[in-house]
Amino acid sequence: CPIDTAKSNARELQSTGRQLLKQKKKFAAIKCLKSAVRKEHAFLDAQLDLATAFTQAGLYHESSVHYRAAAEIKADKGTLNNLAVSLLSSGQEKEAIEVYGRLIRQDPDDASAYFNLGHAFEKSQHWVEAYKAYRDATELDDENPKYYNNLGNAYAASNRTKQAYWAFKQAIKLDRRMADAYYNMANLQLAENNFDDCIENLESTLRIKPNHKKAKKKLKQANEKLATQAEAMKKQLDDAL
Repeated sequence: CPIDTAKSNARELQSTGRQLLKQKKKFAAIKCLKSAVRKEHAFLDAQLDLATAFTQAGLYHESSVHYRAAAEIKADKGTLNNLAVSLLSSGQEKEAIEVYGRLIRQDPDDASAYFNLGHAFEKSQHWVEAYKAYRDATELDDENPKYYNNLGNAYAASNRTKQAYWAFKQAIKLDRRMADAYYNMANLQLAENNFDDCIENLESTLRIKPNHKKAKKKLKQANEKLATQAEAMKKQLDDAL
């Protein structure tokens, strides 16, 4: 920190830390801002700036500590969202789920809160809870293709294949260029040995995202399996004759 942390007050330290953040000097900013919150723990702007600095440094556990401190001072939507993101990024899924639940209680009509809750459940592999949260998001906002795509993934992981197909098709209906929805549907079709439709959807994925590495790999795999299937059928016909 370029100023004397012992002699400077919390406001001066926070102001200096914020300027350093604007200059992309995050570690120097952290030193100033840590001194600011030590002098005045309930200084909201200092807690938020320090959380931001830790986030920029990729230190998500530390950022969650200070977003939580900020939320104890003022639990507004932005602070709680940032807290939940930091918790998820540091592997604290259970705590993130609790924060998203808090956001939903604040605003039960916020579709994005349900979507984010679904994502938190998905990261912790609670698939039933995930698809329920994603489904709630689509009921509040039925025009967001990303909501349907994630809903499809959660359905697929819960072995609800029919519902997964429906969700992926809804995503594509809303956005014909949603490569992930074509790719995810192709994965289901590959698992069911539906190679023709699988190849068609993978080709659609690659028309939209030509550098989609996973789609290229799956397309090669699907073509090989289709060729093997065709060869097996030919052999059966030959043997029958």
